Formats: sequence, C-alpha cells, structure tokens
Amino acid sequence: MRAQGVKVDSVSLGEIERALAAGYDPQTCPDDIVFTADVIDAATLGARQ
Repeated sequence: MRAQGVKVDSVSLGEIERALAAGYDPQTCPDDIVFTADVIDAATLGARQ
C-alpha cells in the first residue's frame, strides 16, 4: 500500500507504531503519516523524541 501512495491517518500512538513497522518513514516522507488525534496523552508526546 505504501508503494501505491497510500497515506496513514493516525489517531493514536499504536497506529503510528504500526505505520512505522509497515515501513513508513517520517524522516524521508513526513507527509505520509497524518496525526489527527483529539486527545493526546503523555505517552504519545514522549514517543515523539
């Protein structure tokens, strides 16, 4: 799916982790993962580092 240009709309840390495991790389293609959570917890903020 990634090779076909599919983007990820993530609402949780778990969904971001699954996207990374699937090969999405925010360093090379930062627009491929969109984070649209309305509630962000401390674990999610800490994962950003």
